[in-house]
Amino acid sequence: MRAQVNAAGIPTNYAAYFDKDHVQRIGELRKEGSREGEYVFDGARLVQYKGAALGSDATIELTFDMRGALTASVGGADEKEISAIRTRAQLLRSLALARRSSMNHGS
Repeated sequence: MRAQVNAAGIPTNYAAYFDKDHVQRIGELRKEGSREGEYVFDGARLVQYKGAALGSDATIELTFDMRGALTASVGGADEKEISAIRTRAQLLRSLALARRSSMNHGS
């Protein structure tokens, strides 16, 4: 499923990929600076992020365990950046689920 949104003040195009009713992956293109990111989920849990940082021009890669603990970080993301990525991941996931739900109810 593809959509355009203004997510937390950032115009974004995203593509959400589902495994049955669960978001498996979301790829986004933030229109400001054409920055890309990819969020990978296991159920409702963010397990990986790869792409452009939100607060800088850095490219980062973050890996989380199933309890949400950071297990690996490449690119020097600080706690503020990691928190922002987690928040954005949940926002995009929620938007994708809501859009999918509204599309299914219209069928």
